[in-house]
Amino acid sequence: MYLVRDKNSFQILHTLSADLSLNLSGQQVYSAFNSETMELLKSKLGDVPDAFNVDEDGFIYAKTLQEKLLSGEVDFAQVFNAQSLDSHLDSALDPSLNCTGGLDSHEERPDLVAFVLEHNLIDTLQKSKIVFGYLVSQFEQALQAKYSQGMELKILKSYMDWQDDGKPEEDARQAKYLKMKDGVAGIKALHKPLMNRIKEVMGGVGGGGWRG
Repeated sequence: MYLVRDKNSFQILHTLSADLSLNLSGQQVYSAFNSETMELLKSKLGDVPDAFNVDEDGFIYAKTLQEKLLSGEVDFAQVFNAQSLDSHLDSALDPSLNCTGGLDSHEERPDLVAFVLEHNLIDTLQKSKIVFGYLVSQFEQALQAKYSQGMELKILKSYMDWQDDGKPEEDARQAKYLKMKDGVAGIKALHKPLMNRIKEVMGGVGGGGWRG
């Protein structure tokens, strides 16, 4: 696909679905092409994304979610909404965005919290609360994925029964409880560093008294 864009307004003036190997000129793509005020772009994408960048060869590529955060084209409430984050990422992250494909596991998704911290994008108390709330939600989801409420209660009840039975040695009920305790501690250890950093940011933007 070929595109003609106004250099000043960045408005797309004309598009032409044609083989890029033809190496068409601006005039061939758009009869009213003016090299002084217009530029010829190329795209290997099926559609023209709402937000895109242009590489040195004139090819357009969709902006990543990180780039949109940097430019302010998306807001924190939209990105860090715990309920809609997965669907937002699925629509925003695809192979054309130079991001890792296959979004089946959480590890393959970009670490957006670390990204906004690194680039000092959390500059208001409201933003810090939004991101902290997202981290809390992710922590709770991680716990739920590993230990459902029913499983947790079952293990706790068995542990209490073990205590009532005089705490017999080498009992499976104790072992299961200790394993769950270690698992929860491990999940907390993964989330705590970022949570602490967000709390520090909260203090820096006037939220020292707020507690999550």
